[in-house]
Amino acid sequence: MKGLEIFWIRHSVSRANAENILEKIINNTLLYYSSKDPEIVPDAESGSCYLGKRLNKDVSESKLVGCSEMRRAIQTAILMFPKQFKAGKLKVLPGIQEKGFGASNIAVSIEANKKFLIKWCVKMKKKSECERFNEIFKNDEEIEKSVNKIYSDLDFPQFNSIREEKNTRESQFLNCLIPYLEKKKIKKIPIVSHSNYIKEEIMVKDLIRRMETKYLRRDLKLNNNQILKKEYEYNKKKIYVRDQVIYDFGCVYDDRIVDCYH
Repeated sequence: MKGLEIFWIRHSVSRANAENILEKIINNTLLYYSSKDPEIVPDAESGSCYLGKRLNKDVSESKLVGCSEMRRAIQTAILMFPKQFKAGKLKVLPGIQEKGFGASNIAVSIEANKKFLIKWCVKMKKKSECERFNEIFKNDEEIEKSVNKIYSDLDFPQFNSIREEKNTRESQFLNCLIPYLEKKKIKKIPIVSHSNYIKEEIMVKDLIRRMETKYLRRDLKLNNNQILKKEYEYNKKKIYVRDQVIYDFGCVYDDRIVDCYH
């Protein structure tokens, strides 16, 4: 049997998370097109930078980082793993977008996201709470180069069967991810995805320890930036779940304030 560890991470607080009910109704009707693929809020930018510096080494030193195709997941991965981002080791992966209806769960085009991310990363370089950006990136050209690299593995042959899928079943995703990682000789990877996707497709309810229920939201979803570590064993015929651990780590949004903890 071979082993694989995935640190599933929920994205940081996005503009959609911060909306009240009235704002959600307006953004899903009158402002539908401009509400697609929302970005993370400014306090969440600072929070992700803060938590990125406090990750355990088994997460922070990963050779490769994955994230969904949605803007908020990409932003979170960039801020929590700036070293991998600079090195071209942060990759957008297909099939793990958020589940559910509404404008906030529709990703914009790759080219539109690239343009947004380049401008946004330049802004992050100047943000005092994200000093590692300033240290890592010397100029805007380096940022543009790194942004262009994050989409480079979407067309790998291993992902052909799920390339156009928004949210796949875990088994289907793993059947594509495992040969992709084996080709790179990687046995451990953090992946930034979304609350509904992780709860419905990844989290094993029977493996949640009593203490861990206190770490989760009341609806048993991960908090923003929270980590669910899942250990797998596999052979050519089947993939098994060996263990699951939920970290007491993340951010909560309350009364317009992002509060991060570790």
